[in-house]
Amino acid sequence: MTQRDASFGANLRASPDAAAHKARDAWFRSSDWDARARAEFARRIARARPDNRVQYRRIKALALHGSGDRERAAAGYEMMAAIAGDPEAPRFEKVGALSALGAYDQDRGHLDDAERSLRSALKAMDNNPSGSTGLEGVRLAEVLLARGGRGRLEEARGLLESSADDPPVLLDDRFRMCVSAVRVSLALGGHAQAAAWANTALSLANASHSGLANHPTLGLVQVDAKTREWLASVAGRPR
Repeated sequence: MTQRDASFGANLRASPDAAAHKARDAWFRSSDWDARARAEFARRIARARPDNRVQYRRIKALALHGSGDRERAAAGYEMMAAIAGDPEAPRFEKVGALSALGAYDQDRGHLDDAERSLRSALKAMDNNPSGSTGLEGVRLAEVLLARGGRGRLEEARGLLESSADDPPVLLDDRFRMCVSAVRVSLALGGHAQAAAWANTALSLANASHSGLANHPTLGLVQVDAKTREWLASVAGRPR
């Protein structure tokens, strides 16, 4: 999932043209999946340009999975898995699909499946991050931390250090990276490193501007008091 896909529609102006555009795209952007919606989707996909079909499926899969309905979410997962396994799908679409599958499985606690998809996404990215959310390495590090073991923790540290070299665009994603790095550093006994990461996390949490000229509040960090206090204690700051 790209940030562009995730935010599509939120930035459309409230105009007749925008409303018409939204209605026209509902067949692949909405989370509808009853018999009529499925038939409509199949009909439209068959008529779509071949180069656009995978993109339409991925966007529909994201909408279905985000619907909050168990059956529709499962349908979205299956649709995304089909994209990931399609040898004809463009590389960047496969990256997006693998990243989404890894995120879905991590969030559900299916760590083996999450690790497999996230590793495949990172491998597919190689030297070209197109299709990436910017969080594949961070999520894989979180999975490795959850699974435990010295070797996994050291790999997680390396993943987070690599992510820091080319950090995510949004501040809340960077904050997530830093919090994960604090936890990994503490697990490895690196208290000085943990303190440095915690200080960076607190600075991100205190930011009042996103750094994006046209979206000053997009991705600002929302952190609960307990997490803030924990970070301050790791950083050695007064509460």
